[in-house]
Amino acid sequence: MSSAGPELIQETGGGIAPGEFETPAEIAARSPFQLFWGRIRRDKVTLAALIFILVLIFCAIFAKQIIAILGVRGPNDQSTKYLDSFGSASGPNFSTHTFFGTDGLGRDVFARTLYGARISLAVAFVSTFFVVVIGVVTGIIAGYYRGWADTLLSRLMDVMLAFPVLLLALGLGAACAYGHGCTIAKYDVFGRVLIVAGLIGAIIVPMVRRSRVPRDYLKSLAAWCVVIVPGVVLVALNAHGGLYLSPGLPVVLVVIVLAGWPYIARIIRGQVLSLREKEFVEAAIAMGASDRRIMFRHILPNLVAPIIVYTTLIIPTNILFEAALSFLGVGVQPPTASWGAMISDATDIFDTAWWYMTFPGVALVLTVLAFNLVGDGMQDALNPRSSGR
Repeated sequence: MSSAGPELIQETGGGIAPGEFETPAEIAARSPFQLFWGRIRRDKVTLAALIFILVLIFCAIFAKQIIAILGVRGPNDQSTKYLDSFGSASGPNFSTHTFFGTDGLGRDVFARTLYGARISLAVAFVSTFFVVVIGVVTGIIAGYYRGWADTLLSRLMDVMLAFPVLLLALGLGAACAYGHGCTIAKYDVFGRVLIVAGLIGAIIVPMVRRSRVPRDYLKSLAAWCVVIVPGVVLVALNAHGGLYLSPGLPVVLVVIVLAGWPYIARIIRGQVLSLREKEFVEAAIAMGASDRRIMFRHILPNLVAPIIVYTTLIIPTNILFEAALSFLGVGVQPPTASWGAMISDATDIFDTAWWYMTFPGVALVLTVLAFNLVGDGMQDALNPRSSGR
């Protein structure tokens, strides 16, 4: 029989002495967003990179107002007044409000760097949006339906991934960079062939497999819509005179989207193949939920974390891609300011005009580095296993 001292156990009418045990403090539940933001705030590097990105976006949006307040000339204003005595680019001079110096045509490098941020961020965000939308939808369909849908879409991804991205960009950019651009939809016969091939495949494949389940027919039709829909688009556009891909930003956007969507589609497909076997999906199927509801109301919310992480990592890649195309001369057309084009123009005079390459180059490096740091920080914040780091 155990014994206890009077300081541990006190009899007070058959109960425990008051004051011996305090009421525990109320536990406040925190939402996933609160947990995520708390981890981000503790990561000073990610927070600093996020602040830099917000400042850059602000400067890009209000570039016109900023240069007006600082008394800087416009990005395309040329003047021999701001060249040196030899008629060459002049260095930074605060008295003439040329904070980053001028280029060989007398244009202000500071203004062109600010306006170059507009181009880089606009191309990055717009192209990333289309890359993510196309990649996520394609990956969900391929991973959920599997079978013929997965085979067809996966082989399409393989074909796109097999293309040398830079050569594809150079070829398409060079073909559409001059004049009125290139026609991409004036192919009525090709569109009709795609429609017929898609319909034949959607009808014959289920018959060959001897499937009498209506769901299998819908799955086959959804898979072959990848062939049918482009054909319908080509025929419809041909009826209105075709669709022209004009030089400049449209070429850059199309090239980046064509090159980027298979990567995220592969990642999403792998995630969906795993999520499809979870109990909540089986429960939704047992309750009679439609495939569309299961894919976009049950599976898609569980893909938010990887989508956010890979989106933040795709953005800097697209920024570098746009700069590379502009550097090679098939991107944004002059005189539009672009970091890649400015670096390309500075290659001939960088030994005497160091500022012309330095400032857009530093802006490009810091922007890409900031987005990469934010992506790494979000990956750690969204991963519960890394909360103890």
